[in-house]
Amino acid sequence: MRHTLYFLITFVLSGLIQVSAQVDFDYAKIKHDFPDDDIYCLGKKTSLNLAIKNDKLQMQSHIELQLLYLTEQAKWNSAKSIYYYEATEDVNNINAASWVPDDHAKYNKIKVDKIYSLKPGKNDIFYDDMKEYTFEYADLKPGAYSTLSYDETYKDVHFLDPFYFSLYIPVRNSEFNVTFPSDVHPHYLLKGDTTKIKFSSHQKGNLTTWTWQASDLDKYREEENGTDLRYFAPHLIFYIESFTTKDKNIKVLDNVTSLHKWYRTHIGALDSLISDPILKSVSDSLTRGMTDTTAMIKAIYYWVQENIRYIAFEYGLGGFVPRTASKIYSRRYGDCKDKSCLLHALLKEKGIKSYFTWVGTRDIPYTYNELPTPAVDNHMIVSLFYAGQWMFLDGTSRKLNLGSPSGFIQGKEVLISISTDSFKVMKVPVVEMEKNFVHEDISLEIKGDNLLGKSEVNFGGYLKQNIINHLSAEETNNREEKIKDLFRYGNNKCKVDSLHYTGLQGYTDSLIFMFNFLIPAYVRAPEKNLLVNMNLKKPFQDENIELDKRKTDLEEEFCYNSILTARLKIPAGYIVLKLPKNTEYLGDHFGYEISYKKEEGNVVMRRVMTINELRIRKDEFIEWNKMISSLNLDYSELVMLEKE
Repeated sequence: MRHTLYFLITFVLSGLIQVSAQVDFDYAKIKHDFPDDDIYCLGKKTSLNLAIKNDKLQMQSHIELQLLYLTEQAKWNSAKSIYYYEATEDVNNINAASWVPDDHAKYNKIKVDKIYSLKPGKNDIFYDDMKEYTFEYADLKPGAYSTLSYDETYKDVHFLDPFYFSLYIPVRNSEFNVTFPSDVHPHYLLKGDTTKIKFSSHQKGNLTTWTWQASDLDKYREEENGTDLRYFAPHLIFYIESFTTKDKNIKVLDNVTSLHKWYRTHIGALDSLISDPILKSVSDSLTRGMTDTTAMIKAIYYWVQENIRYIAFEYGLGGFVPRTASKIYSRRYGDCKDKSCLLHALLKEKGIKSYFTWVGTRDIPYTYNELPTPAVDNHMIVSLFYAGQWMFLDGTSRKLNLGSPSGFIQGKEVLISISTDSFKVMKVPVVEMEKNFVHEDISLEIKGDNLLGKSEVNFGGYLKQNIINHLSAEETNNREEKIKDLFRYGNNKCKVDSLHYTGLQGYTDSLIFMFNFLIPAYVRAPEKNLLVNMNLKKPFQDENIELDKRKTDLEEEFCYNSILTARLKIPAGYIVLKLPKNTEYLGDHFGYEISYKKEEGNVVMRRVMTINELRIRKDEFIEWNKMISSLNLDYSELVMLEKE
């Protein structure tokens, strides 16, 4: 639970900044055009002003927002918060009001006169210095609207907020403009669907104003397993390449070299620390008796994964600067930077060279060359070059084997800091589907109308890691029931017993479960025949994509393959009357094969399913649905046995 301390701040708002004039709109038309929405954005605008004073770049934004309330949910949307990081920005001149219609459709303005400031809090995995101003609009109801404006001053030239033209509600008008003198050299990146954005430039004396405007924007729609909004939502990231003072040009973020140089100011001292006696003792004890370098790397890497608790920090520059390795070891907790720092230091004690590395997770769409700013990444790991290949070690990913990157950075660029002045940008490989597997081997036998079975299930790669972490979170006395829940075949009446498993401790090549099961009343017996559906589990059944609704690509956590081999013993006195046809659907990035054959007194079914791409694109949705339709039909096929 978050603990907060409230400080009441009473503003005489009329003396701070003039509230915007009454906003023009046609409420009846908006209500008709957006019947399913509770709120409509009449306008959002950010005006950024840049100036050089006393050889320093000053940056301040004026932000405005007007929201129209369309339904009785208005009263539940009266609370408003403004978030900011105290170490990098200030918020002031807050001016807010609600405009409420009376019985004669005349709008009465009600100023917000009480605003509360909240101090930072913490929970189990997160600690930050995000500040919050919070207040409530009065008397909101259908037809009312609210206005808000405030100023935001940026304390660090490396941090400017991105501007999103649209929101999770429809937007009528959206604008971002920036005014800067000729001795400031800015740059920007437009991303997402920018078809409605119009750009203009205006020159007045020494000042240039760039303006981006957009109108009639659809709302964001979050979708299950969808791409992050940064891939499709129209947004602008504005940043400073350099600026010129009286006697020099100051580079800020003009390229990846400048970004790396700034990052190095956060880790340079840590990278050059001499040996620490305590850390040397820890490193020596973890690797005692070892002579093989791979074994030593594993011992240190897995110890950091298991023994340093993950707590995320966003505490000013604490979100960028690692704490010292000795402090992290003493505290036994830290964020990704801290775990990387400790891992780097422990490896260094054994003479194993590793490198601090920045990377953006897969929900960030930018590359280092197109956006050399802190917005390009959000995670730190350690890289090392060993046995002829680069390895990416992530101390935050529990039960992750050496040699596999974290699943959430596959395919992403990394920025590897080789030294103060050198770095390397390269791509993290996507782990091939053959390494992320589930192999099931099932023996089946018919007893009356019951189906009895023995199963061995082998998981590898990310599938193994996910299951181990899921089960590790369970209390020991609940763990066996959770495992049984994973393997209830056929229907919810399936009974699992005689359970054995190996590899649950993690860091092995595979995780193996062996068990017996019984599915009561599963076998159908019309007349002299026996009918058995050998597809006891049906992955992807009915998982069609709604083409008229789905707007974003379908994200997969990782590539994988599933191979099921099921052997049904033909009962004495029965022969095979009919086997289902062998079928397949082989797309470019996904597919399946199902085959049946009679072999040594058994009916053998083999089913292979594959996903070999991290993202199923929208232009592949029709093909996906064809596969699902074909699969649904194949899942209904029955093996028919006839009494001799």
